[in-house]
Amino acid sequence: MATNPRQPGSFPDAVPPAIPIAACDLAMTLRGLGLSGPVLVVASNESVSQQAPAWAESFAVVAWAHRVRVCGPLPAAAEAEALAAEAARLQARLIMVVGDEPVMAAARRAATDTGLPLVAWTAAGGAVVIVAGGATG
Repeated sequence: MATNPRQPGSFPDAVPPAIPIAACDLAMTLRGLGLSGPVLVVASNESVSQQAPAWAESFAVVAWAHRVRVCGPLPAAAEAEALAAEAARLQARLIMVVGDEPVMAAARRAATDTGLPLVAWTAAGGAVVIVAGGATG
Protein backbone atom coordinates (compact mmCIF):
# COMPACT_ATOMS: atom_id res chain seq x y z
CA MET A 1 0.00 0.00 0.00
CA ALA A 2 1.28 3.47 -0.81
CA THR A 3 2.39 5.43 2.20
CA ASN A 4 4.70 8.40 1.93
CA PRO A 5 6.10 9.00 -1.58
CA ARG A 6 9.19 10.54 0.04
CA GLN A 7 10.21 7.25 1.62
CA PRO A 8 12.09 4.91 -0.75
CA GLY A 9 10.36 1.58 -1.17
CA SER A 10 7.01 2.79 0.13
CA PHE A 11 5.09 2.24 -3.10
CA PRO A 12 3.05 -0.89 -3.84
CA ASP A 13 3.81 -3.13 -6.81
CA ALA A 14 1.15 -1.32 -8.86
CA VAL A 15 2.45 2.23 -9.20
CA PRO A 16 -0.21 4.89 -9.79
CA PRO A 17 -0.21 6.36 -13.30
CA ALA A 18 0.84 9.80 -12.02
CA ILE A 19 2.43 10.68 -8.71
CA PRO A 20 2.05 14.31 -7.62
CA ILE A 21 5.34 15.70 -6.34
CA ALA A 22 7.23 18.94 -5.93
CA ALA A 23 10.28 19.43 -8.14
CA CYS A 24 12.54 19.25 -5.09
CA ASP A 25 11.18 15.75 -4.33
CA LEU A 26 11.65 14.45 -7.88
CA ALA A 27 14.77 12.31 -7.34
CA MET A 28 13.53 10.92 -4.03
CA THR A 29 10.29 9.87 -5.72
CA LEU A 30 12.16 8.24 -8.60
CA ARG A 31 14.39 6.40 -6.14
CA GLY A 32 11.30 5.29 -4.23
CA LEU A 33 10.03 3.76 -7.47
CA GLY A 34 13.17 1.65 -7.73
CA LEU A 35 14.90 3.84 -10.32
CA SER A 36 18.42 5.24 -10.13
CA GLY A 37 20.82 7.61 -11.83
CA PRO A 38 22.70 8.82 -13.73
CA VAL A 39 19.78 10.47 -15.49
CA LEU A 40 19.57 11.82 -19.02
CA VAL A 41 16.97 14.60 -18.98
CA VAL A 42 15.46 15.22 -22.42
CA ALA A 43 13.55 18.47 -22.56
CA SER A 44 12.26 21.32 -24.64
CA ASN A 45 14.19 24.59 -24.50
CA GLU A 46 11.39 26.23 -22.51
CA SER A 47 11.33 23.40 -19.95
CA VAL A 48 15.08 23.65 -19.44
CA SER A 49 14.98 27.38 -18.82
CA GLN A 50 12.19 26.98 -16.26
CA GLN A 51 13.10 23.73 -14.48
CA ALA A 52 16.84 22.92 -14.80
CA PRO A 53 17.84 24.44 -11.44
CA ALA A 54 15.19 22.38 -9.62
CA TRP A 55 16.34 19.18 -11.36
CA ALA A 56 19.96 19.87 -10.41
CA GLU A 57 19.00 20.45 -6.78
CA SER A 58 16.82 17.36 -6.63
CA PHE A 59 19.39 15.02 -8.21
CA ALA A 60 22.12 16.41 -5.94
CA VAL A 61 20.12 15.29 -2.89
CA VAL A 62 20.51 11.64 -3.93
CA ALA A 63 23.97 12.14 -5.50
CA TRP A 64 22.85 11.24 -9.02
CA ALA A 65 24.75 12.60 -11.97
CA HIS A 66 22.52 14.02 -14.66
CA ARG A 67 22.82 15.70 -18.00
CA VAL A 68 20.21 17.86 -19.68
CA ARG A 69 19.80 17.63 -23.45
CA VAL A 70 17.55 20.00 -25.31
CA CYS A 71 15.65 18.07 -27.94
CA GLY A 72 16.43 19.92 -31.16
CA PRO A 73 15.05 20.23 -34.65
CA LEU A 74 16.44 16.91 -35.92
CA PRO A 75 14.04 14.38 -37.48
CA ALA A 76 12.69 11.96 -34.87
CA ALA A 77 14.94 9.03 -35.85
CA ALA A 78 18.09 11.17 -35.85
CA GLU A 79 17.12 12.81 -32.56
CA ALA A 80 16.50 9.42 -30.94
CA GLU A 81 19.87 8.18 -32.17
CA ALA A 82 21.60 11.25 -30.73
CA LEU A 83 19.79 10.77 -27.41
CA ALA A 84 20.79 7.10 -27.25
CA ALA A 85 24.43 8.07 -27.88
CA GLU A 86 24.23 10.72 -25.16
CA ALA A 87 22.74 8.20 -22.72
CA ALA A 88 25.62 5.82 -23.46
CA ARG A 89 28.24 8.55 -22.88
CA LEU A 90 26.63 9.41 -19.55
CA GLN A 91 26.16 5.73 -18.67
CA ALA A 92 22.58 6.69 -17.87
CA ARG A 93 20.31 4.31 -16.02
CA LEU A 94 17.20 6.39 -16.65
CA ILE A 95 15.81 8.82 -19.21
CA MET A 96 13.46 11.55 -18.01
CA VAL A 97 11.48 13.53 -20.56
CA VAL A 98 9.93 16.97 -20.13
CA GLY A 99 8.23 18.41 -23.17
CA ASP A 100 5.64 18.12 -25.88
CA GLU A 101 4.82 15.13 -28.08
CA PRO A 102 7.81 15.42 -30.48
CA VAL A 103 10.18 15.52 -27.50
CA MET A 104 8.33 12.57 -25.92
CA ALA A 105 8.48 10.58 -29.18
CA ALA A 106 12.24 11.02 -29.51
CA ALA A 107 12.82 10.11 -25.85
CA ARG A 108 10.53 7.09 -26.10
CA ARG A 109 12.42 5.81 -29.13
CA ALA A 110 15.79 6.38 -27.41
CA ALA A 111 14.56 4.51 -24.32
CA THR A 112 13.40 1.62 -26.49
CA ASP A 113 16.71 1.55 -28.37
CA THR A 114 18.76 1.57 -25.15
CA GLY A 115 16.48 -0.52 -22.95
CA LEU A 116 16.44 2.25 -20.34
CA PRO A 117 13.38 3.14 -18.27
CA LEU A 118 11.62 6.33 -19.34
CA VAL A 119 9.72 8.65 -17.04
CA ALA A 120 7.83 11.80 -17.93
CA TRP A 121 7.96 14.79 -15.57
CA THR A 122 5.04 17.15 -15.96
CA ALA A 123 6.27 20.35 -14.38
CA ALA A 124 2.90 22.09 -14.75
CA GLY A 125 1.09 19.29 -12.96
CA GLY A 126 3.97 18.40 -10.67
CA ALA A 127 3.72 14.69 -11.45
CA VAL A 128 5.96 11.89 -12.64
CA VAL A 129 4.67 9.09 -14.86
CA ILE A 130 6.58 5.93 -15.73
CA VAL A 131 6.26 5.65 -19.49
CA ALA A 132 8.38 2.54 -20.11
CA GLY A 133 10.53 0.16 -18.10
CA GLY A 134 11.46 0.67 -14.49
CA ALA A 135 9.32 -0.51 -11.61
CA THR A 136 6.21 -1.04 -13.72
CA GLY A 137 8.00 -2.70 -16.66
